[in-house]
Amino acid sequence: MPTALNPIEEEEEELISLVLNMVSSFWRGVVGLGLFALAHAAFSAAQHRSYMRLTEKENETLPIDIVLQTLLAFVLAIYGIVHISGEFKDMDASSELKNKTEQTGSNQNRKRSGRPRCTTEQENKYISVQFEKQTPHKSSTGSFIK
Repeated sequence: MPTALNPIEEEEEELISLVLNMVSSFWRGVVGLGLFALAHAAFSAAQHRSYMRLTEKENETLPIDIVLQTLLAFVLAIYGIVHISGEFKDMDASSELKNKTEQTGSNQNRKRSGRPRCTTEQENKYISVQFEKQTPHKSSTGSFIK
């Protein structure tokens, strides 16, 4: 049963909620700034390329300022995205193991594929028969046949 909060605790919760919203909007702003800088770098690269075509200098690379702007904008956008996504959840392997049965992997595959389940001896016999079908045999004339 939830307990009633006194006015000071309610005020603290509102303040914490407000701060968390401000932090979230800050990181959204960082992502927006990073994406804007990436778009600006792309426009600058396109403009530089058209300038190079006009001056008939085809083999020049991008200026270092455009390259640095691209890299820094990318890092800024990724950093903001990581902070917006929040905390990662721990993966607990035992939760997946609870749903597993005690069957072997091959029997589980057969269950999914519609083939009947069989014991290990039957499985080994089936595998050896399949292997014999795929292995070429030497005939009496010396040639290989299937």
